[in-house]
Amino acid sequence: MKKFAYLILGLLVLFGVTSICPDIEVTTVGYFLEDGDFASKSGVMFALTGMVLPSHTKFRYKESELKKINVEKEIYKEARKLEQNIEDFLVQLEVNNNYSVDGSSELSKIGAVERQLMANGLNPFSQATLIEDFFKTNNSKVLFPAWITKQIYMGMKAGKYELNVEDLKASSQKIPSTSIDQIGLNFDEEDVDLANSSEGSSFPVATMKTKELPSKMGKVGRKFLISYEASRRVNIDIASIFFQRIGYRMAKQMAQKGLKVMIEGDGNPGTASKIIQTDGLTYTDADVIKLLIRDFEDGVEPSNVVLNKDMLTRILTDKTNFEKFQSVNLSEKLIANGEILPYLGCTWKTHHAMPDDQIVAYDKGSCLAYYEEQNSSIVEYEKIIDAQFEKSVISLYYGFTKLIGGSSIVKVLRTS
Repeated sequence: MKKFAYLILGLLVLFGVTSICPDIEVTTVGYFLEDGDFASKSGVMFALTGMVLPSHTKFRYKESELKKINVEKEIYKEARKLEQNIEDFLVQLEVNNNYSVDGSSELSKIGAVERQLMANGLNPFSQATLIEDFFKTNNSKVLFPAWITKQIYMGMKAGKYELNVEDLKASSQKIPSTSIDQIGLNFDEEDVDLANSSEGSSFPVATMKTKELPSKMGKVGRKFLISYEASRRVNIDIASIFFQRIGYRMAKQMAQKGLKVMIEGDGNPGTASKIIQTDGLTYTDADVIKLLIRDFEDGVEPSNVVLNKDMLTRILTDKTNFEKFQSVNLSEKLIANGEILPYLGCTWKTHHAMPDDQIVAYDKGSCLAYYEEQNSSIVEYEKIIDAQFEKSVISLYYGFTKLIGGSSIVKVLRTS
């Protein structure tokens, strides 16, 4: 019944919210790109783009199981000083206030942000909850940026087939500036052979050092606005879809940057991916198998594959050139629940930036290092707490560097 209701809601949105609620401008729940242009004029249209609607779980709990903890906007600064996310910081606040959640309680299934919102009379799982409800108490107002942040990170992880930032991280580090001293790892080619340890012999050399060229972090972000009228009328479902979609788009942009560093290198010698051509003028399953088994040097095993959607579709459906991929197990899993089996032990993901007839394979554990600015906040919490929604900013300073040059290979179609 709920799915049917959501379908009707989506159709109503599709054929014009303004015709039903003339007081609401559809453009008031959009978001701006960093250059100020509108990326989409209808935030409510995000309901039709694949984001998962919030589940409206009916929690069974006693009021006595909740404990309200008073918070101020300074919690965000304090959390950053402790290098904690706001969720973990709130959990620690609960512990410090002698509050613990019984593992058998329904409340143990949700996060501290949601628990504290509920303790302040705001149900984040109710369709009746509106954006303006966050501003009815000081505590819920202070927690609004934390709720937004959770939605953004949920959106960043969305997409079953699409490449996201987590697929690219061999390591992750927060640093105090936007300048990155890139670290390179180098190994003698023969170091996978048995090292000669006789007296007077030399061992293969493994080197860790800063690279010649430092790197600068880039900034990914969106400006957004929510009008006063929208804040009074938009419920938490649409708000969550809106912020999830912002996170989703930011993550795709970040993944594209990581993919670029993986393929083209980070500006230092020897960091670009090796380019290998197919054996013939047609891409075949043999080319893919050779890429994943033969083409990498000893000591490096690919764990992930990235290609575009058209190429993935060809591999899964072309019975002539990709016969090896037409196994019963692969087909059954794909048809049953949309899962792509880890063919040859690799995770397969898509990204629109990959050209046709190209596949990049890489070892996730040794390819890219990810960096974020230590003291940055993804949302401007002070503006949001003060209800300053006119072009508030959601942004993040981040960067990638290449750890080992030979950890990724691009296989392209031979043209002649």
